[in-house]
Amino acid sequence: MTTEYRFYQLGRTGLARALMGILPKALERGLCAHILCASAERLSDLNNRLWTEDPNSFLPHGAAGDGSTDLEQPILLSTSDGPPANGAKLLILTDGADTAQVELYDLICVMMDGGDEAALASGRAIWSRAKTAGNAASYWVQDPASGGWKQEVSS
Repeated sequence: MTTEYRFYQLGRTGLARALMGILPKALERGLCAHILCASAERLSDLNNRLWTEDPNSFLPHGAAGDGSTDLEQPILLSTSDGPPANGAKLLILTDGADTAQVELYDLICVMMDGGDEAALASGRAIWSRAKTAGNAASYWVQDPASGGWKQEVSS
C-alpha cells in the first residue's frame, strides 16, 4: 500500500485557518485525523483556535491526554508520533513535524509556512523521501490574493 502526500505551502492565512478548510472535508469523507504538532505550544494554540477560529463552524477535536477519550475524537492533536488512539488514516504534519509511521496512514498532509525556510526545508526532505518510496505527492500553494489553493506539482 502506498500513502498519498499533499504538501500545502501557506501564504495568506495561518495554519488554523487553513485547517478550517481541510478538516471539514476529511470529516465529510468519514476520515479521522491525527494532527502531529512539533511542540506543546503549537498543540495548545491549535486546540484553542479550532474552537474559536470560525464561530460558525464546529470541528470536534481534542488533544491527546487532555482528559477526553482519545478514541472518540475525530480530530486528535498530539506531539507523539505513535499510532493515533483514534485510528486516524489522515495525518497532518505541522511546523516541520515528521513521522516514522507512514504505513499507518492513507493520506499525509504537510502544512508549511511559506515564510519559514526551516519548514520548507523539512517539507522538501519529506517530499524527497515520499517520492523515493514511490508515493503519490501533490504540492499546493496558497494564492496570496484569494487564499485559495493552486496545485503546483503532482505525480
